[in-house]
Amino acid sequence: MTQTTLRPSGVCILLCCLGMGSAQAVSLDSLLSPGAILSLGGLTFANWSADFLASAASFDPDLDNIEVTATEIDDVTIALRLDAGTELTVTGTDPRGDFVDLALSFTVSFAGRQQLDLVALGLEGSVTPADSQGSLAYVSERLYASPADHDPDFPDDKALDLGGSKTQLIVQIDPASGTPVTADQGDLDPTRRTAFVYTNIAVNAAPGETAGITRIIQYYTGVPAPETWMLFLGGLGLLIATARRHPRAEPPAP
Repeated sequence: MTQTTLRPSGVCILLCCLGMGSAQAVSLDSLLSPGAILSLGGLTFANWSADFLASAASFDPDLDNIEVTATEIDDVTIALRLDAGTELTVTGTDPRGDFVDLALSFTVSFAGRQQLDLVALGLEGSVTPADSQGSLAYVSERLYASPADHDPDFPDDKALDLGGSKTQLIVQIDPASGTPVTADQGDLDPTRRTAFVYTNIAVNAAPGETAGITRIIQYYTGVPAPETWMLFLGGLGLLIATARRHPRAEPPAP
């Protein structure tokens, strides 16, 4: 069993791409350089780190072969795609099965007056044979207000609410059919300008079976942040409404 922790090291790198429908691709390994950011359409992905654990060194993923692409879907939505090729594909050769787990974390932040509102998660991959006897492949994602809020032992404790008290998005390969399930999505309320994203990718192959994830897609959608003067007017309106509901008592006549 091998375990590797990858922290930012090497030369600083800045990757930016602007314009509707534009995209930028870079290797995951290069994003681990200090100060590396991927910026597109007012949304910035920064502070990348990666940890992976595999049942054997032969299954250690080469992060230089995993391509990360940011694509501007429209003026408020950015898609972050990880194309893994065969780096996250495992064939079970050990009698107990084989696996590879990859944990990614980064911060996502909107510039200007945008705030993070909707997030979604999807994947592509397969499990063979279709009637798997124990293989699985899944991706989960949690968002936090800051990196300090992420506790590996209690990941849900401070995870942000994604709607209906849901604290994580999860998509997986259906072992019965060997095909991906429907994408998962969440709604941040209240919206946030910055969030810390923790993504866990797990692939387990039973003896004689093959499981793999070839692509992961994350969607981030922003909404305009309320203007300060709008917040002031809203607060003023609330005070007026309260005063009208509770008029001041007149003093008694002399």
